[in-house]
Amino acid sequence: MAGTTTKEYSCVKKTKKAFENSLVMLAKQQPLNKISVKQICEKSELSRNAFYFHYDDINALIMEIENNMISDIKAMFDSFRKIDFPDNVLVIIQKLTDYLIDHKDATLMLIDSSYSVSFTKRINKLFSDFYFDYFKQYHKTDFRGTYDFFYEFVSNGYCGMLVQWLHDPGEISKRHFVRLAYTFVRRLLVVEKPNT
Repeated sequence: MAGTTTKEYSCVKKTKKAFENSLVMLAKQQPLNKISVKQICEKSELSRNAFYFHYDDINALIMEIENNMISDIKAMFDSFRKIDFPDNVLVIIQKLTDYLIDHKDATLMLIDSSYSVSFTKRINKLFSDFYFDYFKQYHKTDFRGTYDFFYEFVSNGYCGMLVQWLHDPGEISKRHFVRLAYTFVRRLLVVEKPNT
């Protein structure tokens, strides 16, 4: 019985992944608001019944893609909590950049789409929540209100750099981009040397 449940779960994951991949591929060719369920089903070679069994509409599929990516990124951030600030800045910039590049088409679909304006805001929130404890210890301060505006600025700066690079990297390698992003983010995060 347990084997049957595992098999069914695997089948559901495979079906959902096919719909996700199809939407992301179609989004490279046309705006999200022009994509139909019929196109997604044809691309994935699955039925409309299968689509509507899992999703109410295309927005629900978009949100699931976003939720899955945010969950992955949150788990990534949590795995770095044992690394001290500001040393963890480079690790996070490297790993986050790697992840978003590995999911380049989905990242651009979510960031460029008016359907999912929450994606960068949720990444900003992860940045903010993750670094607040480190930041207040490092600077011996507890200004959360001002801090949230500050981290919105930091995270939006990183996301803006990333989107520009994903669209047109030019002669800048991934390694060079990571170093640029790290320099930019670390200087803003640290601001000044802590009081001794």
